[in-house]
Amino acid sequence: MAIRFIHLMRRQGDAESVGSDAQQRLDKDPEDDDARIFLALSLLARQRQPEAEDLLRQIDWAALPERKGRAPRMMFAWP
Repeated sequence: MAIRFIHLMRRQGDAESVGSDAQQRLDKDPEDDDARIFLALSLLARQRQPEAEDLLRQIDWAALPERKGRAPRMMFAWP
């Protein structure tokens, strides 16, 4: 789904505005992981992969190659 969103931003040319909105949200609340993800995806749409990866590394539950063996987050109890 993220890849489709990146392609959509590229096609519509609105990666800059998505990134600007996400940055404003992140400035208001530095703990806003949703804003951090949107900003990272907008950076990927603008071919700025190193900056996007740095943002994603700030999310402690993000799945990254260097984070092996992490348990998935339990969203609800399964019977």
